[in-house]
Amino acid sequence: MYRAGSARTNGAARRVVVVVATGVCLGWVLAPAASATTVTIGALDVSGAQGNVNCFNAACSRTFAQLSQPTPGTLLSAPADGVLTGWQVHADTGGVGSLALRVLRRDPDGVRFAGVATSPQVTASAMDGSPFHPVSIPVRAGEYIGVDIVQAADPFDRVDVYFTEPAGATAGIWTDGLPDGSLAAPSDTASGIRLMLNAVESLRPAVSGVSPASGSTAGGQAVTISGSDLDGATGVSFGGAPAASFTASATQITAMAPAGPPGVVDVRVTGPGGVSPATAADAYAYVGSSGGASPQGGATVAAVRAEALSPSAFRAAPRGPSALASKRSYGTRVTYTLDQVANVRFTVVQRRAGRKAGGGRCVTRAKANRRAGKCTRLVPVRGSFVRAGISGVNRFRFTGRLAGRTLKPGSYRLVATPRSGGKAGHSAHAAFRIIQ
Repeated sequence: MYRAGSARTNGAARRVVVVVATGVCLGWVLAPAASATTVTIGALDVSGAQGNVNCFNAACSRTFAQLSQPTPGTLLSAPADGVLTGWQVHADTGGVGSLALRVLRRDPDGVRFAGVATSPQVTASAMDGSPFHPVSIPVRAGEYIGVDIVQAADPFDRVDVYFTEPAGATAGIWTDGLPDGSLAAPSDTASGIRLMLNAVESLRPAVSGVSPASGSTAGGQAVTISGSDLDGATGVSFGGAPAASFTASATQITAMAPAGPPGVVDVRVTGPGGVSPATAADAYAYVGSSGGASPQGGATVAAVRAEALSPSAFRAAPRGPSALASKRSYGTRVTYTLDQVANVRFTVVQRRAGRKAGGGRCVTRAKANRRAGKCTRLVPVRGSFVRAGISGVNRFRFTGRLAGRTLKPGSYRLVATPRSGGKAGHSAHAAFRIIQ
């Protein structure tokens, strides 16, 4: 149904020439060699041809996408977020139609696909060397590529896209097309078909750490930025302000911090694949001239000026440490402000129902005091952890674990107590609730 045949009146002889030519000449032009920040989705080589899928009726429109392929190391879908920068297809529009690159997203049901984006239309000839077509299409991890085939008017000619026939390869076919914004399962599937189609993706850079994590508001600090897919960086910013200069490799950037106001900002990297997402790992704190130095001798004690948890009700992690720098599916984001550099010890107290006793005390409920007035007791939970804090805003993720144990569902307070120069400072606390 979808293989080469005699539907095109002058196409049979022409198609024989194509197959013979590809058997002796592998001269098709390939996409530019991928760097550390680019990957190729789909067939790495689009020079072969063993058959073709097509549109052969007037006003025909079909969408084809590779749903499985057997070659280890060949990407079926986008491995990470990024931007498609170009594509290739071995095809023949015959002067009667056009082709377009498609981006498709598999629905959570595993059967249907959504049309996400479409490139500008192009034409092709079986002997044109399959040129590289530049595009700029954002793509998300897990999204597939496909090709739209449009036959404009001539019912006696057709538009072909060529394929090879490895065992285990499967293509999905939408016989009426899959317009952007639509959601549909393939109308049909074809086994043993690998489309001669690929697209080059520039991967979105990601930041996993910043060192040092603070510096003067005057700028000029050399900052090492760790992460992935950084070598294509075209810009580095600190809270939106561009770095004065930077040098980059695949996993590390050294940037000169610009001047900035006191506070914590996100350090973000821009590359061909987009801008790195803001996370807790990219935080950089600007410290004023009065902050940043550890207090000595008779310096004033440190103080936690404010503490906040978001969300205030959350699930505790089943394993792991008490505090993390990055996002997880468990826990809560803790934000606290220090008036100077200090180590901060975090403890937890649990809110429990009690009964009023003499002297304004709140004691454990018992049979003997069951008629006494109700009150709320704050009972310390065993364990604590320490975070090194900077002058200004600090952030981390509290997992809901303490002393190697997961907190049980209930109401608690997280107490932050700073210590600097050998002296305990002024603490702050925030309420939270562990849920199932």
